[in-house]
Amino acid sequence: MIEQIIISGKQNEGIDPVLSIWPWEVPADLFLAGLVAGLLIISSFLTLIGKRHDYPIAAKQAPVFAPLLLVVALFFLFLDLSHKLYFWQLYTNIRWTSPMSWGAWTYLFLTPLAFIWSAIHIKTAFPNWVWPFEWIEPFIESMKKYRMAFAWAILGLSLTLGMYTGILLSAFNARPIWNSAILGPLFLTSGLTSATAFILLNCPKGSNEKQLFSTISLISLGVQTFLMIHLVMGYLSSDLAQVRAADLFLGGEFTTSFWIVIVALGTLIPAYLHVLYLRNIKVPVIIPSTLILIGGFFLRYILVELFMIEEVIVSGRSNPEIDPYLHVWGWEIPFYLFIGGLVAGILFFSALYTIREKEDEFPTAVKLAPMATPILLGLGLFSLLLDLSHKLFFWQLYTNIRWESPMSWGAWTLMIIYPLTIIWSAMWLKDIFPKWDWKFQWIDDGLDKIKKYKKMIAWALLVLSIVLGMYTGILLSAFNARPFWNTAILGPLFLTSGLSAGAALIMMLSKTAKEKQLFARIDLMLIGTELFLIIHLFMGFLAGTNVHIEAAKLFLGGEFTNSFWIFVVFGGLIFPALLEFLELQKVKIPHYISAILVLFGSLALRFIVVDAGQASRWLY
Repeated sequence: MIEQIIISGKQNEGIDPVLSIWPWEVPADLFLAGLVAGLLIISSFLTLIGKRHDYPIAAKQAPVFAPLLLVVALFFLFLDLSHKLYFWQLYTNIRWTSPMSWGAWTYLFLTPLAFIWSAIHIKTAFPNWVWPFEWIEPFIESMKKYRMAFAWAILGLSLTLGMYTGILLSAFNARPIWNSAILGPLFLTSGLTSATAFILLNCPKGSNEKQLFSTISLISLGVQTFLMIHLVMGYLSSDLAQVRAADLFLGGEFTTSFWIVIVALGTLIPAYLHVLYLRNIKVPVIIPSTLILIGGFFLRYILVELFMIEEVIVSGRSNPEIDPYLHVWGWEIPFYLFIGGLVAGILFFSALYTIREKEDEFPTAVKLAPMATPILLGLGLFSLLLDLSHKLFFWQLYTNIRWESPMSWGAWTLMIIYPLTIIWSAMWLKDIFPKWDWKFQWIDDGLDKIKKYKKMIAWALLVLSIVLGMYTGILLSAFNARPFWNTAILGPLFLTSGLSAGAALIMMLSKTAKEKQLFARIDLMLIGTELFLIIHLFMGFLAGTNVHIEAAKLFLGGEFTNSFWIFVVFGGLIFPALLEFLELQKVKIPHYISAILVLFGSLALRFIVVDAGQASRWLY
């Protein structure tokens, strides 16, 4: 029902916007900046946790090269400038909504810090190093007193630099392939993966760091693969322009280069080689490390090349019923989304510690908390049923599978995971209630047989819980008619929020100090990640189109400002994080207070996001 009407002289020269084609210098700058960010993140993190002497290659030697790589990156960026003598004008003001301004100031602060950090550690890399001037040596020694302060500053600036390399592209709304909030996390993860590869290349034979950084590299590659899949799924469930942009590497001209060079050679083969190395099969780490670095560069190069795609549709929108109309969602949907995330969080931790064979060490997480999941999921599905207009026809969702539809993914995930939650709960019932009697012997016999395959079930639940947690956010982000929902960051945000809620519930139910402390630490990390994603969400909106800026203003002075920042950010994240931190410092605070606040904040997040999404609209 979309009719295109062309009423302007679009063929006239200079009518359409034209961006100069970026040559190889820009992707080279993005790659080197990501690599430097990864090296400095790892080095500063190891310093902050007191492990710099245990891993000297990563903490001291590899970062020595960071300032040199950063200077080369800046030189490539300088080569691309059209008006090279006026670059200083970027520093005449700060535009908080501009990724380019963030990047310019980050480079300005990080470059001198990288040189100081390198100078502090240079004698580890080059023991015979001699400074050309005598005053430098005592100056560097005096700087070592502030090592921890430098580490904190470098960690923050490096995370900003790693994200900026992706956000810089996503701010170009005229380019559909870039217009995704997932590019920031993807480029940051790719930079960390490249950094682990660089560290492995510098490790001498027999170094104990090879095992650790092979494992970290393998995990980073997994996260990178997950983000690339999420990126493509986001395009395919979005508007026509992004679907057509995705077609360029799903059968189009970039298909071979993307899937062979980036996915196969740069991700899957190195991951397989790392697995072999970790299983003590002799594989030279130089091979996967080199492939990762090549893949990291070509990831940026190919995505930059894809940017010359633009589609503008001008349609006869005044015709009645052309625009989509959504009925207002009540309490049922946000409640269902909260329950789905909470169940995903509980099952994730239960499955994870079962796989790690820590069932007896963490009984609440593995055995007790999952008892509630069939009931909770039943309540969530009942609330979803209440919202359906044609309740008797829900079964039609199961007559086919639509791979590009988040609703289809969710329906099939729920169908598979619900019986698994019942089986999983039944398996642990006698551990929690020793006097429980099933009344029928065949149930006991069946459960005993199933217990032999508990690790297989745990792996299935681990994967399905991640899909369920992501789906609760992706379900909203697929609604292109609602600007506030139309962001790829909702999936990771709702997954993180669900994991945090699951950790909070486990912490509240736990009776052992060790388990409470573990999940307090886990929840602290998840709250930090959630705050980071919320900041990234609003930065993406403020660097987006006018309608996305207007959607963000609903929370930045608009009708949802007080409810979001008070109930979600402060009451549901910052305040409980402070309480959990004090608990870990042995301050006597009832642990259930922070847990209840986290659960309340998680529920409030869904209610506010659902209401705000329906309040946001496209402006014409």
